[in-house]
Amino acid sequence: MVRAYRERLCGRHLFRGDRRVSVLAAYCDDSDLNLGRLCSVAAVLSVPDGWVVFEESWMAVLGKYGVPYFRASEFDNRMGPFEGWDNARRLEFHCELLDVVRFNDPRIAGFAWTVEVAAFERLANAERERLGSPFQVCAEWTIRAISRFLDESRPIAESGIPVRVAYCFDRHPGIGGLIQSFERARKRVAKERRIASLAFGDKKEFCPIQAADILAYESGKSALRELGVVDKEPRKSLERLRETMYLEGYLIGLDAMREVLRTGYDDFARPDQPVDG
Repeated sequence: MVRAYRERLCGRHLFRGDRRVSVLAAYCDDSDLNLGRLCSVAAVLSVPDGWVVFEESWMAVLGKYGVPYFRASEFDNRMGPFEGWDNARRLEFHCELLDVVRFNDPRIAGFAWTVEVAAFERLANAERERLGSPFQVCAEWTIRAISRFLDESRPIAESGIPVRVAYCFDRHPGIGGLIQSFERARKRVAKERRIASLAFGDKKEFCPIQAADILAYESGKSALRELGVVDKEPRKSLERLRETMYLEGYLIGLDAMREVLRTGYDDFARPDQPVDG
């Protein structure tokens, strides 16, 4: 399934006839949950045509319900433009947004990584200084995961064309360390030549960042269940996304962070704690 999804994303739309698109776009966002107990970073990846189609569909749903933007924390807590909505309206709206992500054509791939802040703080001072922050750990892991996803793409390998990714993160206070993470990613491993650029945008203006916000929020909520902090059924939203799209998400534990410190991502591997939702 993963191979087929990767080839649909990276083959039919990335290399079509004489057309060669060498840059994909990844839109990223982060989410702090449970009063800062967890930090999650998510990215949604597609080809340029994919984001054109996505934005039209996403804006149509927002317009239908009369809201200017989507922010997961405001929606979940019935704040901002979602204040006063009844459950039926909330469910219909959210399902329609999820379907835009799920069925977009060209396809969208999702990546989400979560760190428990308490586990990060159990590291020694020198270890924390090397990693930067929970946000930087998640962001750098996301970059590596996307790079590996593309490295394993047969259409890209057969094309011989260097495919790179342009990253766009939500602009907000506290993201200064992200530039350091990108520079580390550029220098540490040769395959990180896949990084084309880093930019920042306003979530309220960039619809794809709103989609990344959903994924970051839902993955963080799922991690709370995995850690036993919340005793509830799995999040249906995350399950709905997993039904039809490639979605890679993990909870990065203490051992995984120490392994990164030991290897410097040279032996980059998935943590052993998937966020299954």
